[in-house]
Amino acid sequence: MAASTTNSTSSKDLSQLPDISFAFVEEFIRKHSQSSGKEQMTKGFKYYSEEYVHSVSVHPDETGCLVEGKCFRSQRKNESPHDVKIMINGGQIEYSFCTCTIGQSGYCGHVSALLYQLAHYKSMKMKLIQQILLKTSLPQTWHVPRGQKLHGEKADNIVVQGYDREDPQRATKGIKSTLYNPIPGNEAINLNDLLVQVKDMDILFDTVVTEHRTELVQTEFGKFPKGSILSYQQKMASDYLLNLMDNNSFPELPLKNVMINNFETVLMKDQLKKYDSLKVTRLESKEIEEGTRLQSNDPKWHKIRRDRITASHAGKIAKRRADGAKLAERLQSTRHVQTAAMKRGIECEVTAAQAYSKTGR
Repeated sequence: MAASTTNSTSSKDLSQLPDISFAFVEEFIRKHSQSSGKEQMTKGFKYYSEEYVHSVSVHPDETGCLVEGKCFRSQRKNESPHDVKIMINGGQIEYSFCTCTIGQSGYCGHVSALLYQLAHYKSMKMKLIQQILLKTSLPQTWHVPRGQKLHGEKADNIVVQGYDREDPQRATKGIKSTLYNPIPGNEAINLNDLLVQVKDMDILFDTVVTEHRTELVQTEFGKFPKGSILSYQQKMASDYLLNLMDNNSFPELPLKNVMINNFETVLMKDQLKKYDSLKVTRLESKEIEEGTRLQSNDPKWHKIRRDRITASHAGKIAKRRADGAKLAERLQSTRHVQTAAMKRGIECEVTAAQAYSKTGR
């Protein structure tokens, strides 16, 4: 593509950038890529999510703005990163360039990564690009992998799932531990309490009664002595909350439909067909609720939400006054974005649930 000159004045101000969504990025890649664009989108989103993109700056001019950035190399991270440039004018990309071999054409994974980074800035309504501290002011990071981290899990929480090359998004049932199968009934009898009652009796039990009380810990099967096999193999999970001891199962939802529908309209044939495809019966809603109680930890939960407008987006739709085309494109994006604030919220879900179970508010 044609070369571009860089304005000497650069800034971190994002107000010069037009609104860029993830759907816009994917459409741009599909339209200009020589292939289907799937490889550029996959690599670009990987580089963006693993923070390969850095040193982003904006150069405004009379016709638009030039965005420059750097992207680490995927294979040789110890070498100098690639330089990426994108010229944006009137909401359209006029010029894109990368110093890698494929980037000479203007369409590569590094260009896609910078576009995804810009879309993230606009979706978060950021005014300025975050200031990057000098390397000398930060701990060394060359020995820290940039990919996703692996950590230990309890054997009961491990799920072994297969992989379908033809349909990678298809959720498989998987194999997991079925050890936890509690039987309703009274907890195990505390032998020490019974022996204390007959302590003063002149029987042989007196020889085994001791003043020492073994510390009991809570397990999935009730309280058991600390140090026993059940105490460390069947610990209570941090997200396990049980306030109603008399109920052995969740109630069937929805309990009662109290919503009154006052909206009436006549749909076109295509609209009616689409609307009918989204409806679910009461039995189906019950099965969906029972099968997705683990929420984000369950692949089925992600699969069901992928093509549906959930409650988290209902407010945006109700408040929308402008044309809904751009909002529809943003809602139909197949990319999953997890910001630092979202990640922190997921980590604190257990704490919030425990506080709510105690106070009820």
